[in-house]
Amino acid sequence: MEMTYELLKASRDFMQGRNDGLFRVYERTLDEVYFLLQFVMNDSAGINEALEQFYIKMSRNAFGLEKADMILSWITESVFEQTGEWIRKNASDEIAAEKRGAYKCNKAMMPYLPGIEIDGGEAIRALENFITELPVIHKQTALAYYYCNMPMEKITEVLETTRFEISERINFIEKTLTDRLAEYCKDRGAAMPHVNTQRIGKAIAEISKLYRYPYAEELFEIIRIKAVH
Repeated sequence: MEMTYELLKASRDFMQGRNDGLFRVYERTLDEVYFLLQFVMNDSAGINEALEQFYIKMSRNAFGLEKADMILSWITESVFEQTGEWIRKNASDEIAAEKRGAYKCNKAMMPYLPGIEIDGGEAIRALENFITELPVIHKQTALAYYYCNMPMEKITEVLETTRFEISERINFIEKTLTDRLAEYCKDRGAAMPHVNTQRIGKAIAEISKLYRYPYAEELFEIIRIKAVH
């Protein structure tokens, strides 16, 4: 999600109390918030409530920001705080496994595979599939680090974890994706491209395009009613 002139103006109007400000911020951020929540939660039954919770919180708190251009960082950090709460409640087994060292692994090593390098678009599509199959805690970290480009210090703060644990998660993500792409390319007799930060980020960006919330107007009417109570 990028700060556009339209979003900046909508944020400024929202902070100044204009009636349509909240809706304009909502309509310009909904799909991105939906993606960041649902990619981690994967909960069709609970996503509506999660979105309600997020935007009601925004309606009551974000207007107090010092500057309108701070809205993006507020949204991103608030989403990760919310998915963090969800993980601690619904994926505590993964957190416990992490504490036991279940995801500890060696650094990713790119193997030598003879042949012509696999098409870049095909490599991205393969990575998309592999990313969606990561454990929940690693999907959340992948969003923060590769897609939202959050600094390590901010990730540890928002996810309520340590720099060491985030480094271990990043190591697991890159090792898993490298190994799986190597297997994919080997099966096709092709050389593999390097699995780097940019390529992982691009794969996640492609995944995000599949997330479009279908009930925007209906949801906003619920938020509008609840936000004033």
